[in-house]
Amino acid sequence: MSKVPPTALQGGYTVEGLAYRVAVLEAIMNGELDFGYPDDGAGAQQLLNIRGAWVSVSLTNANQLGAGVGAPVTFTHNLNLPIQTIATGQLPNVSWPVVRFVHGDRTGANAAPAAAANQAHSSLYFRVGDTVTANAIQLRVHSGLTLGATTPLNINVFFHPAVQ
Repeated sequence: MSKVPPTALQGGYTVEGLAYRVAVLEAIMNGELDFGYPDDGAGAQQLLNIRGAWVSVSLTNANQLGAGVGAPVTFTHNLNLPIQTIATGQLPNVSWPVVRFVHGDRTGANAAPAAAANQAHSSLYFRVGDTVTANAIQLRVHSGLTLGATTPLNINVFFHPAVQ
């Protein structure tokens, strides 16, 4: 979380202005620490009081699943973070504590997907050797779900800065 700017305690503020800033900080610290939300149904996201970025991707083809032979999926977070490189590639510069998977057409225009034959699971992981940039990371998506144009796997991920 970002630090409170030092200007809050320097000159140029009225007592009322400082009281207001303290009230805002109290509200944030007393239960309003929040990631925001990934999508309001219109494709808009909102980031609230935690530094990070929501990223949404929609997978429609099993070849997009990055487990095994599939290609990694690029998640562009635009956080402009430094990259740490080791002999075999880059290390992640972000973490992704909040992930939401939704299987099926969120518009309601298509029928719900059929139940998975095996127990459905979905996960994200980083494989050393995949690409990391200041503003994006490639992650592998592993899932037992059947994907299609009308039954995509929609993934919302909250990324925040991380160090090794």
